[in-house]
Amino acid sequence: MHRLIEKGLMFGNLIRVDSPVLVARYNRALKALTGKTTALDIFHIDISGYSPEVGEELGDDLYLNHAGVNRQFILLTTEQETAPLLHAKFSTSRGILKQFIAENRAALFALTAQDAVAGDLVNSVYLADRAARLFDIRRITIEADTTRGTVKTAEKLAGMIDDFKTRAASTSFAGCRILPRLRQATRTGWVICRSLTCSISMTGRPSRSFWSSTPWPSPS
Repeated sequence: MHRLIEKGLMFGNLIRVDSPVLVARYNRALKALTGKTTALDIFHIDISGYSPEVGEELGDDLYLNHAGVNRQFILLTTEQETAPLLHAKFSTSRGILKQFIAENRAALFALTAQDAVAGDLVNSVYLADRAARLFDIRRITIEADTTRGTVKTAEKLAGMIDDFKTRAASTSFAGCRILPRLRQATRTGWVICRSLTCSISMTGRPSRSFWSSTPWPSPS
């Protein structure tokens, strides 16, 4: 499979991962999401971070898409925005991921310079075991962070800064409170976001119609 992908004879426009640093970041994210890791040192990923080579190694093509809903993803670079989405169960998934990357590009660029970003497309249902469950899908929200929790730490820092701004009139307060904020800042670096989220309504607009390739059992 690897040679076919490498020569462009299978799939196409995937992102090559061949750096030991990126492989290590991928494994940290994969471990956090699934409890698994890969022994491969070269592989390719789609927009969601899914790798057909890793799927073959693990014997699970849905290792980032359990049950076909609430898809998980791993971002190593914002360049994944141009990659396809393999084994898609919902036609909207790639568009949602592209929108997420586009709306959070500056923050994701800064975060992926140091770590992998892992997250979920949080659905309003947890199992689509029959076609009728598709009508229960109302909203999909993306929740994401780095494997070291940089975004969560940045959110805490933002709250500390807001608190400092409102109470900095007191010199004694400023003197005793500035050091914890500086310590917190050394853990996050330059991250210009409070959160990495993207909430998308699946109802109310014709453009939000979608198809699903999720298999359902035949009616008895």
